[in-house]
Order: sequence, then structure tokens, then C-alpha cells
Amino acid sequence: MGEKGRYLLLTAYGVDRPTRYFFYISIACTLLLLLSVTIKLPIVSSFTASGMVGFSGYLVFIWLFLSCTHQRFSFLAFVLTSISLNLTFWLRISHPVQIWLLISILAVSIVMLLLVLPRIDHKLFPVFIVGLLMVSFVWAACEFWLQEHSLRAGAGTTGTILWALVTFRVMLYPAYTKQNQLNMWVIVGYQISLAGIAGSLLW
Repeated sequence: MGEKGRYLLLTAYGVDRPTRYFFYISIACTLLLLLSVTIKLPIVSSFTASGMVGFSGYLVFIWLFLSCTHQRFSFLAFVLTSISLNLTFWLRISHPVQIWLLISILAVSIVMLLLVLPRIDHKLFPVFIVGLLMVSFVWAACEFWLQEHSLRAGAGTTGTILWALVTFRVMLYPAYTKQNQLNMWVIVGYQISLAGIAGSLLW
């Protein structure tokens, strides 16, 4: 490993000192979840592969979000993560989907969007994309819970709803241009929700 590589490893390049150790903890927790899924489910199925891709994309998202750099790449990493984790639920649904559930989620989403529209009018397109992802994500998790009514389905649904709520918080106050404690609390929310989603894969 060259000098630059050692610098990146030891200093969390782009992440300032107050958030550096939190950055390391977040990376370690995500890697632990990824390792747990890999060991617990050695036979790679379509939904476990989606989960692994989602965790990997999340690692990139953590780095870019906490360092407040490359916002477009951070957005793309988040979209990749959300799509991959979304698929972990859709690929396990076997019964016909419930249209009433989709209508209910859409109704709540539209009301929330109208309430915060003045704050996000300058970023309607990315908010629209993320909003559709969150609707699909929550719908898939709730469908999975309706199908199984198990502890793992409940953990996955809870994690997904928390993921959507944290994302809504970020969309409402998107100007995370400086490293601060708000960024860390956002990642804490994502970490907890990711643990719930990972639990739906492991149990």
C-alpha cells in the first residue's frame, strides 16, 4: 500500500476529525452486516445478491455523505442502495400485491409532499425520483409483512419505514454542505434501518 493509500485508510480522506471515528464505526457496522448475510446465507440467491449490492452501495454513500463531497455520486450511490434493498423484498413476495396498500402509501406520500413543497421546489426531479423509490420500498416491505407476519418481516418493514422517514428528512433539509452532527444523526437513522433490513434477510 502506497503512502496515499495509507493516508486514506488512517485519516478517512474527506471526513473531518469530529466525524472521523463515527465514520469508522459506520463502515465497521455495515461490513459486519454484509459479512453476516454472506455467512448466514452462503447460497447466493437473487434477493441476497441484491442485499449485498445494497450494502456495498451504502458504504460508498456513507463516505460521500459524511465528507460532503461529490453530491451527484452520493445521490447515485443512494439510489443504487435503495433499489437493491428494494429488490430484496420484491423478490420474496409470492402472493398477489394489495392495491389498497399502494393507494394508502401514495396518499400519505402526496400529503407529505404538499406540506413541504415550498422547501423543495428547486429540486423537484431528484425528489420525485427518490419519492417513487421510497413508495416502492415501503410498499414492498409492507407486502412482505402481509405475506409472512413474522418477526423478520416486521423488522424489515420497520427498517424500511425508518429509511423512508430519514430520507424525507434529508429531502426536506437537503443542504448538507458542511460536516456537522446532523449528518451523523442521519447516518445513525440509516444504520438502524439497515440493521432491520438485514434482520429480514438473516432470520
